[in-house]
Amino acid sequence: MTRKPLWRKSAHRLLTGSRAGAVACLLSALLFTTTDAPGFDSFAVTIRDEAGIARRREPTSVSLPFAAGDLKKETEVALSDVSGRRIDAQFDVLARWGDGSIRWLLASFLSDVPAGRQRTLSVRHVDSSEADRPTLVRRQDEGLLADTGPSLALLRSHRQGA
Repeated sequence: MTRKPLWRKSAHRLLTGSRAGAVACLLSALLFTTTDAPGFDSFAVTIRDEAGIARRREPTSVSLPFAAGDLKKETEVALSDVSGRRIDAQFDVLARWGDGSIRWLLASFLSDVPAGRQRTLSVRHVDSSEADRPTLVRRQDEGLLADTGPSLALLRSHRQGA
């Protein structure tokens, strides 16, 4: 299989509403590559702060391009940091190719970027089965335990006559 360049974009300005009129982040989508076979393995996205302001849980959106036939469903994509830890993100289809595959996908997530530094993320192809998704609610003896990461809630079951 030969690797061929799919798309190269040197820089794209990303503005967020949290800093009125300020330049929030500079997004650099590095070299995207794909193989001759349908689908993709992964590619990198770098988020860079140029304003000298530390970003903590900054709302961030990135438009991700895909070649025709590479991606059928938005559930087949995951965003992760350099250590491989998955980042919670919402994916919305912006455009499709003639064959119905995804052409542009918008990834929205919260990002931490130190002042004047950068953070590289990986966009990976994943199995779209539910097994790859985190379990948010599970049954325990006391009731249901809802774990969203930032918050944890126990919903106790109440039985009549107990």
